[in-house]
Amino acid sequence: MIRVALTQVDIPQWRGAWILSTLFSGSDGTSIAGKYTAGRLGSNGASGVAFDYVLNTQPWFGYGAGGLAVPYDSSWIEAVIVGGIVGVVLFALVLAVLVGAWLSGRPAQSGAQRPFTTSVLAMSLAATAGLPAFTANRVGIFIWIFLALLILVGESQRDNVPEILENPLEKTL
Repeated sequence: MIRVALTQVDIPQWRGAWILSTLFSGSDGTSIAGKYTAGRLGSNGASGVAFDYVLNTQPWFGYGAGGLAVPYDSSWIEAVIVGGIVGVVLFALVLAVLVGAWLSGRPAQSGAQRPFTTSVLAMSLAATAGLPAFTANRVGIFIWIFLALLILVGESQRDNVPEILENPLEKTL
């Protein structure tokens, strides 16, 4: 399809047309996913091999905290290696609770807070496909705190504020 489009605008006359066409075609024997992930998510990539290995040897509970000596290129690969099928189900449950809390709107968010929360949640969920976003050292800590504050903690109610805190200067003068 890309080659057809390139022929329609006379790009084949351009010297760099061959490199442009290789960016979008699988002509070198690799799939698009394999090409853009350095072979990790291709048909025989490290993630796929590790996933199959765990499901064939320790399918229910995985290999535990010791894991395997492979790159954890996504949260899902990490969940299956460390926790097996049970780990994947628990990880999916945690993500479902976060999405459910966001969908229910509890606590009610106002103004720009709702779209901001939506974008942070969507980016965090999308990041699980590319790296272990919820468990990667400093990144995971930031995401958990940020999502907890945005989704689970409500705005303070006016009725819960003691009188001394409403106007502290008035009481001292």
